[in-house]
Amino acid sequence: TFPFIEKVLLVSRSIQQQDVAEDNPKFVAVAADIGSEEGRNTILQQVEQYASSSSSESKKRLRFLVHSAGTIDPIKSILDVTQDELTKAFLVNVQGPILLSTALHPYLSDSTTAGRILHVSSGSAHGPPPVGWSVYGISKAAFYQAFKTMDK
Repeated sequence: TFPFIEKVLLVSRSIQQQDVAEDNPKFVAVAADIGSEEGRNTILQQVEQYASSSSSESKKRLRFLVHSAGTIDPIKSILDVTQDELTKAFLVNVQGPILLSTALHPYLSDSTTAGRILHVSSGSAHGPPPVGWSVYGISKAAFYQAFKTMDK
């Protein structure tokens, strides 16, 4: 019911339009994996489409970006993690959100008010994670530190 919000893009690897409120045209489902360049480009194209659909002189802009994507896999000791498993976790939990934020940054700022990025963290980023969650904890800690540097 926020009148200043025209569209809300709900992004998930497997979301479909029927997963969102059917009676609210503000909600748009976007199936994309932020851990891949193709997925991030899909999101960027959607934002560009809505930003340029304005009939006025000024472009619409992105007000909020909420990062809550993550993968907990692999659930195993850090001593048993393979390079591919580590790479996949970092693509989704660290690299994807950073690259998406930098790609969308031009849509988050204008001359009057800056947009906001909300980083949904995890307790595993701030202390030893539960047994088996080693890669998750390490990647969420890296994600947390990355966004602390973006805040500067």
